[in-house]
Amino acid sequence: IWTKTVPVLGDPTSCYKYFADEQIDPDYHAYSFIGVDGKMKDHFYTPIYHGSVVGTKLRSLSGKAPCMSKTAQQEIDLATANGNGWYVEQFCDIELINDLLVLMGKSTDTQTVFGLGNCNGYVNDSSKNYGMINSGTMNVKGLIWGKNTSVATDGLRTGVKIFGMENWWGNQGRRYAGTILDNGVYKIKDCYGTSDGSTTSL
Repeated sequence: IWTKTVPVLGDPTSCYKYFADEQIDPDYHAYSFIGVDGKMKDHFYTPIYHGSVVGTKLRSLSGKAPCMSKTAQQEIDLATANGNGWYVEQFCDIELINDLLVLMGKSTDTQTVFGLGNCNGYVNDSSKNYGMINSGTMNVKGLIWGKNTSVATDGLRTGVKIFGMENWWGNQGRRYAGTILDNGVYKIKDCYGTSDGSTTSL
């Protein structure tokens, strides 16, 4: 999937997004599909569940409590402990999927369209995972599922499921490789390798 972003003149908060299945012109990029070796790949992987610490590794498994209380480097170390090619989520992948949701939902308010998610905030109770939902709670739901409330009628928290991935937003504070908030300014790296013009990989 190739995308192109064009700012709206005179409006610093808006842009036009274009999607294509091939590179129409040099301004179209497919950063999610570029490997660290700089070569185009047929696909990229995203986790179905939030990462959970299993032994010395970060794993995406059903029925587990999400990882918490780790630094960014600790999360990276846990992910890369799975072997060559493993890493934490990349911002370019998140951005692409979020852009597709805007396109599909015909709205930038994707929470209203697809579901609020578990956005009730922190709960100071370790026996309740501090308010986070364990993975696998939406296994029986469809590929896209959600509600416009964070709490179901039985009082349990509800998440949102996007393209088969649980809790696409909400539930857990997440860090993405390729994005840094530096004193109120977002600094973005577009891909895993150096194809975006950077001098180093993530």
